[in-house]
Order: sequence, then C-alpha cells, then structure tokens
Amino acid sequence: MAKKTVRIQNLDAVTKNLKKIFNDVKREKKLLKDIGVFSRDRIIFEARRGFSMEGNKRHKFPPLKDSSKLIRKGILKKMPSRVDDQFFKPNKSNVTLTGQLIKSFSYVVKNNAVFLFFKDPRTKLDEKDTTSNNAVYDDLESRGFGFIGLDEKSQKRVRKLVLDEFRRTIKKFFK
Repeated sequence: MAKKTVRIQNLDAVTKNLKKIFNDVKREKKLLKDIGVFSRDRIIFEARRGFSMEGNKRHKFPPLKDSSKLIRKGILKKMPSRVDDQFFKPNKSNVTLTGQLIKSFSYVVKNNAVFLFFKDPRTKLDEKDTTSNNAVYDDLESRGFGFIGLDEKSQKRVRKLVLDEFRRTIKKFFK
C-alpha cells in the first residue's frame, strides 16, 4: 500500500473565514426577519386553534369554566360587532374574543435579535378599561392561557432556516 502525504494549506485562513461567515449569518437581517415572521405566525396560528406552545411543548389550553362561557355568550349577544367572528367561539378556549390581542402580536429585529411583543394601544371593550395588551396577556398567562413560545417542531424549523442561510453563505464565500 502506497503512502501519500497530503498537506492542507491555509487552514488558518479557512477557519478565520468560517468565523466571519458565522458572524455574517448572525447579523443577516433577512434571516432574522424570516425567523420573526415564522415565529409570530406560528404562535398566532396555534393560539387560534386553541394550543399553547409555552414551555417548548404544544398543549391544549385549559377548558373554559361555565361562567366564562356564559360571559362570552353574553358579549356575543350584546356586542356582536366587537367579536372576531372568524375565530371567536363562545365555548372554545383559544384566547380570542375581539381578536385584538392576537392581531397586536408582532415582532421587531433589533441589535441582531428578534423580539416578540404586543403592540398598543388596545381596543377597549368599555371606556373604564385602561389595561394594556401586555397586562391582558399577563392576566391570561396567570390563568393558564399563556401562548408565547415555540414547540420542538417550530424550533427545528428555525434551526433549518439558520442552517440553510449558513450553507448559502458558505457556498457564496468559497466559490
């Protein structure tokens, strides 16, 4: 068996370039925007279906109490124009009444990171109501209806977005 010696030249340069590529991918605005859009849309979609992804697992919201169902039916009768009839169901637990909390859920890319948040001002059901969207969410969360998070399937999708961008950048860089 013949022995052959192979020398790898410029290994330091390749390593240095890979570090640069990692940093470039971390700062890629389009990638961060894609992650923000995906995360926001996935959380909204699952919440409207009655599922929470809080705690990295997808699980059903707790069932509504009978008193909550009666209140929701009363709101539907008294203020039908205020109810998001596309997603609202008086007996279904999906954090949708007027739909304003879900519609206010958004993201922003800042300092190479994606931030998910609720926009204000909030549509009020009555004039005495002074709560913000964050306060409404905190109340829902305290009652077991928190929904912000990504389950394992969603996290895999985000990792795939990052890896795809990393591969594209490497291909461009090492042509």
